[in-house]
Amino acid sequence: MARRHGEAETPRGRAARRTPAPWVRTRLRAAPGLPFGLGLLVLVTAFLAAAFPRATASYETDALRHAVNTASIDRSAVSLSVAYGGATDGDAERLAEMLRPGYIEPRYRRAIATLPAPLRARRDQSSYGVRTRGQVSARDSYLARPEGKAPVFTLTTQDALGPHSRLAAGRLPRAARDSVTYRTHEVEGAVSEATAKHLHIRVGSVLHFPSNQRLGAEVAVRVTGIVTPLHPSLSYWKGEPDLAAPELFGDPSPSGVGPRYWHAAVVLPPEAGPVLPAVVDCELFWRLSPDTSGLTSDDLGPLRSAVGSITHGPGLTALGQAVNPDVSVTTGLDTVLDGFTSLLGSVTPVVAVGAFGVAAVGAAVLLMAGEGPRGLL
Repeated sequence: MARRHGEAETPRGRAARRTPAPWVRTRLRAAPGLPFGLGLLVLVTAFLAAAFPRATASYETDALRHAVNTASIDRSAVSLSVAYGGATDGDAERLAEMLRPGYIEPRYRRAIATLPAPLRARRDQSSYGVRTRGQVSARDSYLARPEGKAPVFTLTTQDALGPHSRLAAGRLPRAARDSVTYRTHEVEGAVSEATAKHLHIRVGSVLHFPSNQRLGAEVAVRVTGIVTPLHPSLSYWKGEPDLAAPELFGDPSPSGVGPRYWHAAVVLPPEAGPVLPAVVDCELFWRLSPDTSGLTSDDLGPLRSAVGSITHGPGLTALGQAVNPDVSVTTGLDTVLDGFTSLLGSVTPVVAVGAFGVAAVGAAVLLMAGEGPRGLL
């Protein structure tokens, strides 16, 4: 019933005229801590949603770099080689130029520049030079023979011995420019400290290797230096077996394994390459250690394509033009990447389930927070 003019308003009338309390104020009075908890939940959920993709990409990047960096050098490196047969009088002088730094070093730089992105070479651990392809036996009586068999050596002119080693005794081997040919009878060399210890070699020792070209002649290597490898676990020293330390080998025999013998390496100066064909067949090599510092998880696909290109695609053709038409390219990097891809494929679904689980829990809590207090209104 309408209130007459001048008539006092009753308490019931005043209650009827009250405006309903706002929804927010009602919720704040009923559960004062709920909005703050809800806001915190929203903030954390938003942070996780923004950070998760970047964190996942960062972990995948670290895992990719770790997979490449921890693979053995024979699997991770890109190895280029050109076979070189025994020298003869007819072609030795002409082909000797191929075994000198003036031919090998520029092609090393070209090879690095030719690698397709994102495949890059780590220059401080890559190497190049000339090496013997077969085992070369030295029959000097002072050399150690654990079970009576003479040791065998790999002769190499691997570059940059000085920056990767510390002199333990003597000096680094050297040779004047263009002074060594396949007719040279003696060159200088260096061995690692471990090789010197196990094989009884010292500064001034001479290793005699039979020549496969001159009947009755020998090629002598005078040891002028004994070196201690710096960072022997890295690619420079691991690329050539037994360069940092000798190993014992035993050839198979009908009764099992034959007498064990030492296998070691001797580093000659870069200018001594032309003498190697006089000892045994050799090869020019460019060993490129992969640089992972710029790799990201997004590079996995392009990196696999680049590896395939240099082994049997246009990248191989480009390397042949940059280095030598007869260049051979080998790498086990494709198997490393295949293994990483397989591992990533196994882990990604698990991570995705976790991410969706967190998102689902957050959404459920938000819905419950919105539905729960309705009875308080």
